[in-house]
Parts: sequence; C-alpha cells; structure tokens
Amino acid sequence: MAKLFNVNLPDGVSSVKLDSQGRGTVQYTVKNVSSRAIDGRGVLISLPQVKPPSGPVEKGWVKVDGKTDRHFDVDKEETFAVKIAVPPKSAPGDYTFRLDAVWVDQPDQGDAGGAVRFTVPKPTNGGGGFPLWLIPVILVILVGVGVGIYLVAKPKATTVPDLKGKTIPEATSALTAVNLTLDTGDVGTVQGKPEDADHIVSQTPDAGTKAKPGDSVSVKVGVEMVAVPAVTLHSFDEAQTILTGKHLSVGHVTPQANSNVAGGIVFQQSPDSGSSVLTGAAVDLWVTPKTVQVPQVVNLLVGDALKKVQGAGLVMVLHGDQTAKLITAQNPQYPAQVAVGSTVDVTVPSSSFCVPIAKCRFAGNAVRLMVNKK
Repeated sequence: MAKLFNVNLPDGVSSVKLDSQGRGTVQYTVKNVSSRAIDGRGVLISLPQVKPPSGPVEKGWVKVDGKTDRHFDVDKEETFAVKIAVPPKSAPGDYTFRLDAVWVDQPDQGDAGGAVRFTVPKPTNGGGGFPLWLIPVILVILVGVGVGIYLVAKPKATTVPDLKGKTIPEATSALTAVNLTLDTGDVGTVQGKPEDADHIVSQTPDAGTKAKPGDSVSVKVGVEMVAVPAVTLHSFDEAQTILTGKHLSVGHVTPQANSNVAGGIVFQQSPDSGSSVLTGAAVDLWVTPKTVQVPQVVNLLVGDALKKVQGAGLVMVLHGDQTAKLITAQNPQYPAQVAVGSTVDVTVPSSSFCVPIAKCRFAGNAVRLMVNKK
C-alpha cells in the first residue's frame, strides 16, 4: 500500500531480455500520492536482500539513467529509466532487482516498485583447434553480406505525425502506427487555455519532419490555470467545499488566535484570492482555534460519511478498496474531540481511490476511514 509514491512498471513487464552485449532497459513510473509537494529519490535494490548485499546493483550492473533525486509536485509523475549493462564473462544465472521511491528528507520512508528479472546466459563452448586464419576471412564475408543486406533492407524514413491537440495515449498510438516512439521521460508542461489541459500543445520534431523508424518525439502538454477563490471569513468546512469545487485542495492548516473572528473561521489564505494556480494546487489556510467532535460514520455509505466529516470541519481520508461502499471502522472514534481542520496520516493502496470531491492528504491527525469490499 503506497504511502508516498506509486511505483509502477509498464503493464505485463516483469523481466528484461538482454541483448547480445548484455544490455537492457526498463522504465518505472513514480507518482506522488502524498498530496503535498515532496522531494523523492529512486533507489535500486538487489533481490533477494542479503547481508552483505551482493546482487546486480552492488556489482554496478544496474543503474538509474539520469537524476535519482526529483522534485514531485502534487500528483506529479516522473519516469525513471533503469539501464542494465552486464560485463562480458560475468557469472551466468538469473538476477532480480526493483526500484524503490523514498522521501529524500527521511530515506527510511518510501514505497517499493515491482521486481524485474534478467538472465545472464551461459557462454557457448567453442570446439578446440579452430583454424585462426579463417577468422579474418569470415569477417570479410560477413561484412560484405551485412552491407548488402543493409542496402536492400535499409529502413525508409517516416513522416512525423501532427500530435497537437492529442492526449498522451492518443499520441502514443499515432506514433506507434508509423514506427516512432513518444519520449515519456521528457514530457513538459505549458500553462495554457482550459481547452488545452491534458492535451499536447507543441512537439519536437515538428509535424511533417522526416525521421528514422524508432526515433522518439518529445512533447509538451497544456495545464489549466484556475483563479484561487476567496475563502477568508468562511468556516473551515465552507472553505473546504469552495476549494474542492474549484478543483483545488486544502494545504497546510495553521491554528492561530484572532480576536476579530470567532473560532473555526478562516482569516488568512495563501495564495491570495485571484491568484492563478495550476489545477489541483493546495491553498494554505489560517484558522482560529476550535475543538469539534468527530462524528459517527461507521456503517455509513462513503458519500454520507463525507458529508458528516466535512460538515464537522474535518478532512476525510479513505483507506481501502474502490469497490467498497460501507465504512467499517474509523479513527479517532466518536465522540473524540479534535481541532477543526485536522488531517490524518493515510495509506491508500493503488487499487483504492479518494472520493472525487475530497482531497487525499498525508499528514496530521483527523479522521481515518477504512473501507471493506461489498
């Protein structure tokens, strides 16, 4: 169950076949699911884990291509390319590793990715007494044959399609159809119009350019900007509803006394109202202290529980399977008293979800809701 990051391999990938040079590549996709900006690090682990470590990672055969430390905004995905390079005459056998994503500030906290296996084959035994003088003759023949085959079967150039306005899956399909690939490790973002959100706005090389089969195309995707609404002088539950209605989330909540407003009222926010931010951004709130009672939500439907928890001025976080409907346990239990705006340290497995109008959080101590399958 992912605490900070979802670390995924492409569907169906559990092994890599090395080429004749003992090389291979696999990509992991790492997504921040902690609902806050966080610095992450890709860490390779040899399997099985033994002491002292002596697997393919320690041998230097498996390495992350590029930076291992990345900054993850909320819900941001990063692609980590892992390259395998086994030296000649290495011990044959099956080797396994995985990529973990850990929090840079606290490296003991993180999540594991799926295991990937590769096989180092046994060297073929050549017969004794082979006439060495034949080697240059054979090489000359092979070079001649290779040149002839290349001239006959030389790959023809292909035309780069127009990807503007397409989604990433649509662009991938369009490129695959002409034997090109999408450079998933270099997908940039551009602030644009609402209609450009999640759609490609530019590409390199440009549409119509000639390219060789197998070449990659890098793209930039539009992201929608929204205006931050004014939530000051609203109660915390009202502020939460207003922000989620604008596809924004509650960020850090600071309880602070203010003699000008009653308890449980938002009196300051950051960013200020009217500021343009990306969809999904978090808004920090300053709230006057107030103690509220945790409602009883056991045996309620998820939607009904959400209304009760938000109505009490708390943030609801789900933990469980997305097919579940009824709440079976909660922590703190009714009728505990907690601070308004409290949040909870939550674990959400990859098969789970957060209710669309609630924002998954990772911090604090409010209401933990666990959901069973029905």
